[in-house]
Amino acid sequence: MNTRRIAALTAAAVTGLTTVTGVVGFGISQSTAAGSSASCSIDSTPVVKYGARGEAVKDLQCVLNSNGAKLAVDGRFGPKTKAAVLSYQKAKGLEVDGIVGPKTWASLKANNGGGGKPTTPPPSNGNVSADRQQVLKRAATWLTAYNGGPVPYSQTKFFQGYRQDCSGYVSMALGLGKPGLNTVGLADSSVTKRISLNELKPGDLLIDSDGTNNTRHVVIFEKWTDSSRTAYKAYEQTGDGDKTRYRVLKYGLDAGSQYKPRRPLKYGD
Repeated sequence: MNTRRIAALTAAAVTGLTTVTGVVGFGISQSTAAGSSASCSIDSTPVVKYGARGEAVKDLQCVLNSNGAKLAVDGRFGPKTKAAVLSYQKAKGLEVDGIVGPKTWASLKANNGGGGKPTTPPPSNGNVSADRQQVLKRAATWLTAYNGGPVPYSQTKFFQGYRQDCSGYVSMALGLGKPGLNTVGLADSSVTKRISLNELKPGDLLIDSDGTNNTRHVVIFEKWTDSSRTAYKAYEQTGDGDKTRYRVLKYGLDAGSQYKPRRPLKYGD
């Protein structure tokens, strides 16, 4: 998949995340910042403290939010993030120093939306078939299957018998034969059928089958982020970050987009 193209699309998706500032005590039920209902991606665990900036701080803020904080996920370790860290350390019986080192990271990973695997809740009507649930569960496994982390992206390597690219990953989740279909194969009428955006259900796909193997891409739809349907959560194996990811996307939502919603025939609906 063309990484510049994914990065541009994903940047737009990130703006759809709602952030809320402030800090609450841990162990108290409170609404949290957007993205905290599922586990967060923890890509690296360097020691971070007050004044730090970067992706590791964003991961930290995301996990803190999933444990009761209300932080803007902006990658800046400021006073509110430090207060949230201190509160978390106190609640978990850790050394209360406001510094996120190996022990605090280990605790955060253990309390990351259920041990590092994102949840796959059904839509509001609860109408999710067993087949769809199984596809989402399989998709989630690659987030932690590679030495405890996400499976690296590759068009030439294989993991569990499947190619480590987007179409190989989706083939794995769908339970198709190894090493997996390519993106064009997944878009074939013998495997999936075209549906409208409004018909998307958990486990359906959004596929860009045009272009070359460096520009085509496919993702697994999980759910809309909210009733406005301006963004959705999905699983993908992508060259943007070179790994399995679970995140908010907007692929296919713009008029004229090459991404088309398609439904695997195996679901029977």
